[in-house]
Amino acid sequence: FGECSRTCGGGVKKSVRHCNKPIPSNGGRYCTGRREKYRSCGARECPPGSKGFREEQCAVFNNNNYNIQGLPEDVKWVPKYGGISPDERCKLYCRVHGTSAYYPLKEKVVDGTPCGPDTYDICVNGICKPAGCNHMLGSSMQLDMCGKCGGDNSTCISIKGSYNNSTYGYTRVVRIPAGSSNLDIRQYGHKGITDDNYLALVDEDTGEYILNGGFMVSIFRKILLFGGATLEYTGSQTVVERVNSSSRPLKKDLILEVLSVGRLYPPNITFQYTVQRSTQYRWELRDKWTACDKVCNGERWPLPLCVKMDNSQHVPDEHCAGLRQLSRYIESCNTHCILKWRTWPITECSTHCGHGKQTLGLQCVQQFHDSNIGDNTVHNSSCAHLYKPTEVVDCEGPCNSTHWEFGMWSQCSKTCGGGTQTRSAHCVDERGWPKDESDCKQSDPPVVERPCGTQECPKWVLGESSPCSVTCGVGERKNSLWCQVGNRIVAPRYCDSQPVPPYKEVCTREPCASWHHGSWQQCSVTCGTGVSVRTVTCRSLDGKEVSESSCSTIENKPASSQKCTRQACQHEIPVRVITSVLNLNFLRGVWKASDWGSCSVTCGDGIRQRAVICIDSSLGTPIDKEHCTEALFVATEESCKQPTCASWRVGVWKPCSVSCGKGISTREVMCIDSASNTVLSNDQACSDHNLAQPDREKECYIRDCPDESSLEYPNHDGMNDMGKDLNNAGYMWRTGPWGECSKSCGTGYMRRMVACPSEDGNDGIECNKADRPVDRIACNTDPCPAWNTGGWSECNKSCGEGGYQHRQVRCQSHTGEILADTSCSALERPDEKHECDLPQCHINYSHTNLKPIAKEYQWRTGMWSQCSRTCGQGERNRRVVCVEVPANTYPYEQSVNHHWHGSTFFDSQYRKQYRDWRLVERQQRLKPKLLNETDIVVSSVKCDHRHMPKAVRGCIKQCPFSWFEGEWSECSQSCGHGIQQRTVQCHHLDLVVSEDECNPTERPSEQRNCFNSNCQDEFYWVPGEWQDCSHSCGRKGRQQRHLYCYHRDGKKVTRNNCVRAPRPLRKRKCNQHRCSFTSCLDVQQKLQAREDKEYTLQIMGINVSIYCHGMSTDGPQEYLSLPAGEDENFSEIYDRRLVSPDTCPYNGQRRDNCSCVVDSNGKAQLTMYSKVRLNITSLRVITQDGTFSRQVKGQHGRVPYGQAGDCYSKAECPQGRFSINLVGTNFIVSVFTRWEGKGSKPSKKIHWSEGNQKVSGKCGGYCGTC
Repeated sequence: FGECSRTCGGGVKKSVRHCNKPIPSNGGRYCTGRREKYRSCGARECPPGSKGFREEQCAVFNNNNYNIQGLPEDVKWVPKYGGISPDERCKLYCRVHGTSAYYPLKEKVVDGTPCGPDTYDICVNGICKPAGCNHMLGSSMQLDMCGKCGGDNSTCISIKGSYNNSTYGYTRVVRIPAGSSNLDIRQYGHKGITDDNYLALVDEDTGEYILNGGFMVSIFRKILLFGGATLEYTGSQTVVERVNSSSRPLKKDLILEVLSVGRLYPPNITFQYTVQRSTQYRWELRDKWTACDKVCNGERWPLPLCVKMDNSQHVPDEHCAGLRQLSRYIESCNTHCILKWRTWPITECSTHCGHGKQTLGLQCVQQFHDSNIGDNTVHNSSCAHLYKPTEVVDCEGPCNSTHWEFGMWSQCSKTCGGGTQTRSAHCVDERGWPKDESDCKQSDPPVVERPCGTQECPKWVLGESSPCSVTCGVGERKNSLWCQVGNRIVAPRYCDSQPVPPYKEVCTREPCASWHHGSWQQCSVTCGTGVSVRTVTCRSLDGKEVSESSCSTIENKPASSQKCTRQACQHEIPVRVITSVLNLNFLRGVWKASDWGSCSVTCGDGIRQRAVICIDSSLGTPIDKEHCTEALFVATEESCKQPTCASWRVGVWKPCSVSCGKGISTREVMCIDSASNTVLSNDQACSDHNLAQPDREKECYIRDCPDESSLEYPNHDGMNDMGKDLNNAGYMWRTGPWGECSKSCGTGYMRRMVACPSEDGNDGIECNKADRPVDRIACNTDPCPAWNTGGWSECNKSCGEGGYQHRQVRCQSHTGEILADTSCSALERPDEKHECDLPQCHINYSHTNLKPIAKEYQWRTGMWSQCSRTCGQGERNRRVVCVEVPANTYPYEQSVNHHWHGSTFFDSQYRKQYRDWRLVERQQRLKPKLLNETDIVVSSVKCDHRHMPKAVRGCIKQCPFSWFEGEWSECSQSCGHGIQQRTVQCHHLDLVVSEDECNPTERPSEQRNCFNSNCQDEFYWVPGEWQDCSHSCGRKGRQQRHLYCYHRDGKKVTRNNCVRAPRPLRKRKCNQHRCSFTSCLDVQQKLQAREDKEYTLQIMGINVSIYCHGMSTDGPQEYLSLPAGEDENFSEIYDRRLVSPDTCPYNGQRRDNCSCVVDSNGKAQLTMYSKVRLNITSLRVITQDGTFSRQVKGQHGRVPYGQAGDCYSKAECPQGRFSINLVGTNFIVSVFTRWEGKGSKPSKKIHWSEGNQKVSGKCGGYCGTC
């Protein structure tokens, strides 16, 4: 065996034997058996921080761009992992650092190179061979759940946690220690949709972000290599953003952060990872205690700290995760006080005479043992462990002949921060007739005012400011901002009524700049050692030269000179002799210039440069330039002129010359002057620049002609063979030459023809689609030149019409260079002048036959006020006044009694303007305008009240939590005093929630006193039953009932006998709730809707968004839209069949390079769904309905939703796939749903996730479905 290919991480030794004892000759047979043998070596783990083996192999090619156009000479190569075919993993694919471009640099990697970042298999002689985690070939040893090679999971501990605090910017969530594996981090979008919270990962050692740093997030799926493990990220646009890894452990600490921006919805992050049980750390109790768990008479216990076993140094708790906690001891705390409930009456006794009910107020108070300290009010939750007194108690009315009768409590003057409520109080007798207040002195004084809205108001709170968003130029710095009530962070909508404090400010850094250098000039000497120079300048983004200090902080200045060596001079004196005998004080220097360099441009006008150095006039050797200060300086730069800049311009392809079969399509190809954009007389200028002329014609193919049984595929001249499929000999991809770029700037595209004709001339469809060459690439990515405008000049007139303003309009490049106007689009050129908007010139009418017209008046309005209520239904007001129209707005009309003999021209001009003003301006005057400080307010009677704007309008603001009152019941007594009751519930978004969520001080009363009539009265009313409501929902519902007049002996009498008795309600509103719909047909009938779109239906009491289809028909149908999209909702019949159907290769994984044949029975299909038909009664998906599906593969019908199959294998190796993703809807897949196998040798593998909102599966057989 030879040397090991690696010293660590799993290398390979190779042994070779030769067939040379003797060498076969004279027809002798060659040796049989294995020629080469391999065995493992260097299996120890590489030291932490070592470079990856594949990374080392790519780095060998650094600074070698293989003359690939567009790659810099100092190119850096890094490994390319993702997107490589499984059978090419042992080729050395390397990517250009900082780009997505990659190339194969070697046919084979060095033996012992891992096949990928997420496997221990290694490459041997260009083939991926199985290996274990012990880096031994053929070993089956694997990592256990906590990353231990060959472990049995007995030492594994799963760590789980969650996080949901919202603060602007980046917030640390958890530190994931080195050694962790099986990471699963998820951020669930707010209410099932994507929000503005994003996962971010930080390398703790360097502090650098490896994911979503610098307020920049990745919207695409990506693979991250970090700390020896592979992390997979879903991208930021998914409803459930996720980072996960395999069982390979991290070798570095990883910090998980959350980036919160936008409306600051609270994140919903869960994380879990696996670690090995530690023997290096332990829990230890020290003098650090928890907070007391109660305000009074509580308990506390010491907090355990995680420490190192060897030195007892405190370390983060993550190191002790999974270790058994120490038994804790408890001590009493806050023993200086007690808690108790304080009660007081909120309402009066429900009856004024006899047994009744009374509502009490409850408040938790802190009572101190020190009598000098008064009681302190605390939150009611502090008394939750105490027995809570009942809030409704029995009471006895005093039976006085008079009593106080109260009105309803008014709305609280403030919703928070302390307000008051008031109510009216009147002294009445038993019949409810008013009495003097002095008659009620025997009763307790009435309570007509009480505090309310005592809870704290929400307020905006500013946090720490973020760093400046830029490192150079002008950027922005933001403070974190959130809405807070007390010590709780709440949703921003609660602070909508408060002005948002300034949380952004401009920050200025050094001007952005970078080094720019020219090309190296020719050597200063023709023999010996000389100097080559180039210009190095610091320029800002707009191309202007700035101070070098602006660039020196970013990177070191590139060299502006370098040594250059030519052939040895024939009589060269050794330098050491010169320096030993010469005194530099006597040197006489002269400037010496090199030959001129090449012109800076290949066409048009440019500049050329040359190197100029100071040399000793006697010896001809370079010396310091200070010795040439008196010499005549030689120019280093001059202008140069090259041939005319030219390029090809191509037109669009004309239609094919035939209607079927093969034909010719042509287009115009012209040589143009690139500077002026004009067409040149001939193509010579383009030929001089060696520009390949684009094709003027191409072959085209429309369709088979009716009388042609077969057509020969066009022979594409100049096309290359690519992607030959070894399994389908005779078929290969062919590519044509690249066409012209579609745009000269601003990112265009070049296209080429890619086809799959077979070698025998027939049209092939068997080429491997995975190998299909690209047919479009981006080109000319620099921004297009654009028009830049200056400010407007002053108008050349002061009043009247015909005045103009001018401004400068220039065409500039994206670097700020001024270009010829032809470089910019003529259609988009801004105006250089426009007409001024000036007042009419004042005309002296004193010598004319014009007389003042009657004064005009207009309505003016102020701004709408804020809504009178912060939530619920309120009002907005504005000021509406009548004002006098300003003077000099054509306030004259011609007199009919006098004739003016002045200028006819002036007369006609004035008549025309006055007529226009009467027709147009009057309509404008009728429209209300905002009130101005200069307006003259007059009496409102002078304005037309028919056009008076509204001064009041309603407004509704959604209350997060509000009380909802039901209808009052009938009076409990048909005569005399009784009680009415109603239901009071706490609502949140139209749903009933716990009453603890609503403000208890604003709770409406559940009962009130009522008085129908005196029981001694001769006649009284008796109401009948309420009739059905006229409408089932909406605002138009009304219902009525009959009222009957009865004599006190129980007989019904005529109604006029009850005129003096208190009369009950005969009409009332009903069913005032918002209409809800139970089906699409219900929507169609109630709303008269005929448009197919999403509607809100109420299904099983829940509002659900449903797509109604066929609304213009008599039978509209319900469909559920799938927000996850077609990529997550599909059904497939797989199209491959194993040559050996009794096997299950690759552990059941699907590979397109399997030993398979393509199933020729035509059953292979792939159907993708955007909506599914839903039976809204049974909640069953009608899987056969494909109205909103798309057939991607196959011609024979669609695969039903949630079904799959194949004809792949008999050995329980299903490959047909289906996916159901209901994330973003109100539904989950029922746990009672089952998939049944059908056909020959059926098998299935079903996976449930996301709380049963996602189900994916593989089904198959020989042939089988599910």
